[in-house]
Amino acid sequence: MGIHFLPPDVNFSDRAFSYVSDAIRVGLDMVFELTDKTKDRIVSERRRLIFRDYYDFVQRTRPREGEVSNLIKCGGLRSLDGNEPYLLLKNKLFFRNKRNRNLTEALLQNVKLVPYNKYQCLMHEMEILDFTVTDHPLGLFEDKIPWDGVTPSFELESHKGKQISFLGWLVTSRRVKTQSQEYMKFLTLEDRYGLCEAVMFPKVYSQYGHQVKGYGPYLIKGAVQSRLPGEANLLVEELATIEMNKRELEERLQNVNLEKDPARYHK
Repeated sequence: MGIHFLPPDVNFSDRAFSYVSDAIRVGLDMVFELTDKTKDRIVSERRRLIFRDYYDFVQRTRPREGEVSNLIKCGGLRSLDGNEPYLLLKNKLFFRNKRNRNLTEALLQNVKLVPYNKYQCLMHEMEILDFTVTDHPLGLFEDKIPWDGVTPSFELESHKGKQISFLGWLVTSRRVKTQSQEYMKFLTLEDRYGLCEAVMFPKVYSQYGHQVKGYGPYLIKGAVQSRLPGEANLLVEELATIEMNKRELEERLQNVNLEKDPARYHK
């Protein structure tokens, strides 16, 4: 629909989602392990006077170290400093050195950290918000997805009765037992454009069901059926998981380098 999402931000977010110009701002309620008291203090203090920097924010809202860390990871302090790795280090030093600002700044002299890349942003958003803001989760696997021949969700209806390939991120699933005491599974998958409901009947489920672990993404081949307009679904015939091995994932996430040993940054 062309509507952009913006990450939570202590200088802009309310507790709930809010509409700003042509975008939707994620609310503080979505931030993992952020207490109600901290959320209320953030909104109240921000309305009185915007936060100037990290220290101003921490001193006025009095959050726990872990709360600040989670806010940083999902972009919540980006209006104060756009370098999340640097902010995370500053946060750790500040709290572990008895909230001593002068000592923290002294320890941070000449320290340079590389900002998050897209993969790091997505991984931390999934960890803290349980969804992504920077890009669709499929963005993590963009160069590994065989897009040729894949049908987008908005075209499913036009392929009624045909065999297609669909690729999506798992939203939810439900396993049920048939009258013959066999198991089948219903999947809801999401691509960049919308949802696809998919059905794994017992024979297919017994063959591919063990592969459905986690979010995927999953490449599915099957036939499109549509009994009612706008309710097309996919009868699964084959299923494969798009994966990154451990080395590939580490390479995509490993771009934060300290110029000093962080183990030395404790009083």
